[in-house]
Amino acid sequence: MYLFTTMLQHAYHGILVPLLGFIFLPVTTIVYAWMVYSGYPASGPYLLILLIAVLMDLGGHGGAWSRRR
Repeated sequence: MYLFTTMLQHAYHGILVPLLGFIFLPVTTIVYAWMVYSGYPASGPYLLILLIAVLMDLGGHGGAWSRRR
């Protein structure tokens, strides 16, 4: 767990962005923190991984919305 908190502190300076990230886009928040902590650029295959994380998060929100209708 210590590594996870260090990873978030390295990627985000402050508490507001990670807190909102965990509420609205949790997978994207974790993947972006991993990329910044590991030193991977947000281009090429790593950008594709980040986009897949965004789609996973948005798909979860969209699935919950369609079940409410």
